[in-house]
Amino acid sequence: MKCSDCNGTGRDESAEVISCGPKGCIRSTGYDCDRCEGTGVMPAERAGWMIRGRAMIDARQAGGRSLREEAKRRGIDAQILSQMEFGMIEPAEENK
Repeated sequence: MKCSDCNGTGRDESAEVISCGPKGCIRSTGYDCDRCEGTGVMPAERAGWMIRGRAMIDARQAGGRSLREEAKRRGIDAQILSQMEFGMIEPAEENK
């Protein structure tokens, strides 16, 4: 499956990167895509994470809860919940 973030290119060209070293600073655009790790291909496991994460967002919003409210309800950090919802890490089954 082609990566939905980089459209299969393996690069995220939306950001400017500035690298500084002893010879000065160099500007470049883009970096390896975080979601597919620069391959341009979405591993099947991660595609499943995205589907499950979208279902988590839909359920949370249907219940009228913000990301922070849902994270508190689940007993996890809001940043972790966000990563789960966007398929960056494996979504955990709800404990509550």
